[in-house]
Amino acid sequence: GQFLISGSRDKTIKLWVIKSGELIYTLKNHTNTIRSLCYSPDGTTFASADRQEVKLWDATTGKLLSTFMGCYPIIFSPDGSTLITGSQDNKILIWKGFIS
Repeated sequence: GQFLISGSRDKTIKLWVIKSGELIYTLKNHTNTIRSLCYSPDGTTFASADRQEVKLWDATTGKLLSTFMGCYPIIFSPDGSTLITGSQDNKILIWKGFIS
């Protein structure tokens, strides 16, 4: 409840402190407009998605952890062990054990 992530047409993701409005970091790793963002249930990671890729990030450092072929929408399972994404061929993709 202390931070907010935002995605943009300029292909960036930003992490903000809700209370102060302070910008913590800006990530520039997507090649397309950000379409979906989702925090893991424990808040330690978040996922971002565009029309071609899903990326998993460390929420504290902004370090890129993994990249998947998939697309928006995205959601974590309640226990955070599974990431569910869309795909280019209109399927639902289920990712388990995605943190290396």
